[in-house]
Amino acid sequence: MVCKFYNYIADMKFLIPALVIKTENAEVPQTAEPELTEEKEKLFRKDERQLKAALEQWVEGKKYCQSDVSVDDIVKDLGTDNYSFRYYFREVMKTDFRTWRAELRIAEAKKLMKENPAITLGQLASLTGLNHRANFHRQFQKVTGETPSDYKKRL
Repeated sequence: MVCKFYNYIADMKFLIPALVIKTENAEVPQTAEPELTEEKEKLFRKDERQLKAALEQWVEGKKYCQSDVSVDDIVKDLGTDNYSFRYYFREVMKTDFRTWRAELRIAEAKKLMKENPAITLGQLASLTGLNHRANFHRQFQKVTGETPSDYKKRL
């Protein structure tokens, strides 16, 4: 909670100048803005490294193939909070989590299709955590630009 409050205060650069009244004879007090920024950067880098390592383990364990797992549950599993999680994906990954997870699932589906050409779309949907064949079809086409059956034919 302290980190969240600290980040909140550090981001409120507009508030500090509004509280300082500049008079002709008085010196304007120096703000601690550079120190706050440096400290915030250090905290973020540490959190970023921890989250990156946790995400790598999460991908390595193929947890993205689990179905019916909420983002909140994933955040808890990764040992972070929602704000840091969303910030990491928005600023570092330049995407959102759901899109990234969908891309991982479709990459896994493509790999499974190559390894086992006889696999059905229903089996692929189940193995990649997309539950329903229609949802799998929609996600596959959204990510790759082609239908799963067209992709299988090309293989």
